[in-house]
Amino acid sequence: MEDEIGRKIKAAREGAGLTQEDLAERMEVSRQAVSKWEADLSRPSSENLLRLCKLLGLDWEELAGETEEIAPPEEEGQEQEIGREKKDANMALLIGFGTYFMTDRNSPEWVAVTTEPGQIMEVYLPDSTLISMAGNSSIRYDKKAYGKERRVVEMKGKAFFQVTRNEARPFSVYTERTEVTVLGTSFQIDEQPDGTDVDVMTGKVSFGVTGSETDKVILTAGMSASYSMESKGITILEEEDLNTLSWKTRQLRFNDTPLEKVVSDLSEYYQVNIINKAETPNLKLTATFNDLPLEDVLLVINQTLDTRLAPDPNK
Repeated sequence: MEDEIGRKIKAAREGAGLTQEDLAERMEVSRQAVSKWEADLSRPSSENLLRLCKLLGLDWEELAGETEEIAPPEEEGQEQEIGREKKDANMALLIGFGTYFMTDRNSPEWVAVTTEPGQIMEVYLPDSTLISMAGNSSIRYDKKAYGKERRVVEMKGKAFFQVTRNEARPFSVYTERTEVTVLGTSFQIDEQPDGTDVDVMTGKVSFGVTGSETDKVILTAGMSASYSMESKGITILEEEDLNTLSWKTRQLRFNDTPLEKVVSDLSEYYQVNIINKAETPNLKLTATFNDLPLEDVLLVINQTLDTRLAPDPNK
């Protein structure tokens, strides 16, 4: 019955006319948590189960699957009856231990990795999936649950994934607002404050808004898509970004690239704000730079295009 909890929560939420955001706000949890409950990727705590019952008008025994694994929390002013007759001390101790054991067994065991700005780190998951993390990024996964039915990773920042293929256990990555699901492929996720970009190198991925069954697109090798916080939608990108993996390859490539895009790529790669001190409109650059210091790159560009690119001294 436990695998039906997510379905019951979703049906009750939709019956009440609530979105996942609405329910998350009333429960004081993240929308991602609600999405995982409904997808049976995690189970609400006993306290949250009780709150769900009150908010959605559900029956405790029905929602908990009529099991005795979790007892409903005691409400203020209400005595919780264990039975008609008083239990002896040994039975109370046994029940207490059993409740602790079930709670401890079901609680996640998080493995978390975080990188500092400018740091690059490679992380292998238990199934040999390789994650290459850019600077100022983080990932985490539940060591107990990973690989049992699904493979789920949560992330912030930017990372490149080379996923070990397993058709029986899909691989999913959750950001704050989006999710990517694959069987086995290589792709990059770049989460920014204004949205999330996904670039697929090999294989096929499903990219969508967390908790939505309709706002999804299928991306194959060579395709890219972007989720916008402003429009709340996903757009497939037509133009190839030559430097989407520059942080990993340590190479910057420009092919008839407008100077404005060159400045943007340099600023992101070197993590400094680059400005143009000269008025040089409509310039384009064709060049390749292999792991060079910023001053050397700017010298070549300024001499080639007769411009004046430099780090912003005010930032």
